[in-house]
Amino acid sequence: MKLYKKIILLFLFIILIISLVIIYSYYLGSKGLQVREYTIVDNKIPTSFYGFKILHFSDLHYQPSNYKQLKKLINKINDIKPDLVIFSGDLLLNKLSYKEQNILINELVKIKNTIGKYYISGDNDINNPQSSTILTKANFSNLDDNYEPIYYNGSEYILLTGISSISNKIDTNDKIKNTENFLKKLGKSDSPNYQILILHEPDLIDDIDLNNYDMILAGHNHNGQIKFLEQFFLPTNGKKYYKPVQKIHNKPLYISNGIGNKFVPFRLFNQPSISLFRLKNK
Repeated sequence: MKLYKKIILLFLFIILIISLVIIYSYYLGSKGLQVREYTIVDNKIPTSFYGFKILHFSDLHYQPSNYKQLKKLINKINDIKPDLVIFSGDLLLNKLSYKEQNILINELVKIKNTIGKYYISGDNDINNPQSSTILTKANFSNLDDNYEPIYYNGSEYILLTGISSISNKIDTNDKIKNTENFLKKLGKSDSPNYQILILHEPDLIDDIDLNNYDMILAGHNHNGQIKFLEQFFLPTNGKKYYKPVQKIHNKPLYISNGIGNKFVPFRLFNQPSISLFRLKNK
């Protein structure tokens, strides 16, 4: 076989492999839904919270063509029967019509829980006020730059702190002030034993004193979305920390890889996922 024919065959083979990878990434890589389950064992967790289930999801980037994926997500969450549901931002990909908004509200309101549903705003949400309207109507409570004590089977509580996207131009130190003022008023002796920090952009961690927090949840960068090529798809404020689980100053950081797609319309070896945390006291 002449050399030029071998070159053509090799070229066609490469094109075929690339095409198959793209097809897989678009039709299969983006359609599944994993549950990442973690058991959090810490003697700081109140004993009344033993077995408490926190469901974290992020970056839905909803569009009407993803309606079936949305139904699958909600069914999966309800199968888990979480006590607390946390959404860490970026609800929509683009603006929705009034009818499409109501369809999304009617589905999100079906998410069941025993304690509550909370959200913080991502960069897409700040640029699209429809998100907060939809989430509020779906019975999610806004945790932007604020805190919330969570009680369960007793008088002890854990504290949630939410940090919205830096896209609203508010300094990170100002975003955390409500929680800091609350803790100062309580004093060390009355401070909650276990605290969870929720933020959209994980790289904002570098601007926050983590001494008060025991666990950190984030989203935004989809863990890179394309496995092995993560660095090419990481957004601003999500370039430094993007692995699903890592420790920052000895504090565990869990980053959701999200549900929808933003940068490119497919995923490779990085299926959409939700995270389930089971709390236990040693």
